[in-house]
Amino acid sequence: MGTQEKKESNENYEDRLILRFSHNVIEHLGLKLYQNKPTNVLAELVSNSWDAEANRVWIHVGTNDDGAPSSVIVSDDGVGMDESVLKNSYLLVGKKKRSSKAPAEKSVTGIRDLMGRKGIGKLAPFGVAKQVDLITVANKTATWLRFNYDEMLQSEENPTAFSEYRPKVVARNRSMTDLPLTEAGADADHLRQFVSDIDQKGSGTFVRASLLTIRKNITPETLMESLGRRFTVTLARPDFEVFVNGQKLEEKHAFPEWEVRYPDTGMETDTFETAKGTRSVKFWAGFVNEATWSQEQAGIGVYAHGKIAQDRPFFFGNRGNEIYLRYMYAVVEADWVDELERDTISTDRTSIDWEDPDCVDFYKWGERRVKDWINLYDAHRKKKAKEENEKIVEQVLQENESLHLRDSERTHLVDLLSEVTPRLGKEAENRARLVEATAKALDPRAREAVDQEAMGRGGPVRRRQVQPSPVTVVRPARTRKPILGGSLFSARLRSLPPRAAHHARQGNPTPNADRAVPLDSRQRLR
Repeated sequence: MGTQEKKESNENYEDRLILRFSHNVIEHLGLKLYQNKPTNVLAELVSNSWDAEANRVWIHVGTNDDGAPSSVIVSDDGVGMDESVLKNSYLLVGKKKRSSKAPAEKSVTGIRDLMGRKGIGKLAPFGVAKQVDLITVANKTATWLRFNYDEMLQSEENPTAFSEYRPKVVARNRSMTDLPLTEAGADADHLRQFVSDIDQKGSGTFVRASLLTIRKNITPETLMESLGRRFTVTLARPDFEVFVNGQKLEEKHAFPEWEVRYPDTGMETDTFETAKGTRSVKFWAGFVNEATWSQEQAGIGVYAHGKIAQDRPFFFGNRGNEIYLRYMYAVVEADWVDELERDTISTDRTSIDWEDPDCVDFYKWGERRVKDWINLYDAHRKKKAKEENEKIVEQVLQENESLHLRDSERTHLVDLLSEVTPRLGKEAENRARLVEATAKALDPRAREAVDQEAMGRGGPVRRRQVQPSPVTVVRPARTRKPILGGSLFSARLRSLPPRAAHHARQGNPTPNADRAVPLDSRQRLR
C-alpha cells in the first residue's frame, strides 16, 4: 500500500473526499443528458468558470494520430476550491447553487449573476468521457481528484439512500508547482501551461475529460460557433475571455454579416405586464442576406444571466412565415426568468416552461415582437427587391431580343415581381423565369411566335371556343337589390346552393358573382 493510501486509511471518515449521490443520478444526469453533445458539456464547464469569477477560460480539444478527439480540457483562472468547498459543495451532486428563497444570489464576491442553479453541471463531462480529472487550486494549493465513470456506476449497486464513491486522490493539499504532471499523460504540457497561466493569481480549476466516448470529430471552428451562440450575451464583456485551442472566441465566430439588424447597434428594452408585476427584457434581431446555417440554428435564443435558457430553433410559436424566419437570428435577455422561485428552465437549458404562469405573458410578448420584426423585414425586402427586380427585368429583356414591352408594362412587371418576391425566395433565377414568362404573355409578337411554333409541330393552333348559353343571367358584383323577380328568379334560386341562394335574395355579392352563369333548359323562359 502506497504512502498516500496509508495516509487516507488512517483519516477520519469526515475528512475523506467522497462523492455522494442518489443512485441512477450519474447515469441519467451525466451520460443520458449530455451523451454525444460536446458543445453542451463545454457550455456547462464554461458556466462553472463564469460562476467562479474567472477572467479567462481555456478550452483545448486534443486529438490522436488519426485525428480523432482524445481529450477535452477546460481550465480557468477563477477562485478555485479549497478542501472545504470541495467536500461541502462540489462533491455533493445536486446541491443547488442558489436556493429557491434566494434565486438572485450572486457569485463569491457578488460581481456576477450566477449561471448555474441546479448543481449537476459537474456531471456533464460524463456525457462524452469515461474519466474526468479535476485539479483545483486555491491560494496556490492544489488538489487533484480522478473520477471513473464505470467505477461510479458500480458503486450504485445495492444502493442505500445515497451512494458513495471515492475518487482517486492524485494529489492533496500540494503546492501547485509540485503536481505530478506525468499523471496527465499526453496532456502534461497543457497542465504545465495552466499552472503558468495562474501563477500570478494563484487560483483556478483544470478539468480534463479523457477516455472519450464521442462518436464524431470535434473541430475548433464548430465549437467556437456553437459556444458563441450559447454565450452570445457574455462575448462583449471585457472581463470574460474564452479561448479555443489558443484562439479567442469573439462575436465574429458566432454571427454572420447582417443584411439588416433591429436596432442597428446595441439592444432595445421593453416592458410588459404579468400577474406578478412589470417585467423587463432586452433584445435585438438580425436578418442575414444568405442563410448558410442549418434550420436548427435559426430563430430566437432567450438568455438568462448570460447563458442560453431557450435554445434555437424557436420563434415564439410563429408559423407560416418560414421564408422569413429562415434568415432570422434574434437574442432576448430576460435575467428574471432564472430568478423565479420555481425553476422554469429545463435541466439541459434548451427550453423554458412557457405554460408556467410567470412565463405566459412573456410568450405573448414574444409573439407580438416576432410579427413586428417580420413586418419590418418584409418592408425592407420589398424596397430592396424593387431595385433588384428592375435590374432583372432589364437583363431578361436584353437577353431576349424578341420580347418588346412598353414602359408602362415594364413598370407593372416590376411591381408584380416585387409583390411576389418573398414567396419566390431570394434566388434571382426564380425571378428571372417569372419575368420571362410574364413578358411573353404581355408581348403580342411573342404570343404569335409561340403559335407559329406550335403550328410547325402539328398544324394550326386550335383554340377552344366556349359557346354561350342561349339564356344567361348576369349578377353584378356590387348590388344590394335582387336582380330578377318572378318565376325566372325563383328558378335561378333553386339551381343555386343554399348559401349562394341566401346571398342572391339579399342582393349580396358572392364568390364569382361577377361571372355569367347559364341557366339550363329547364330554367329557360317559355
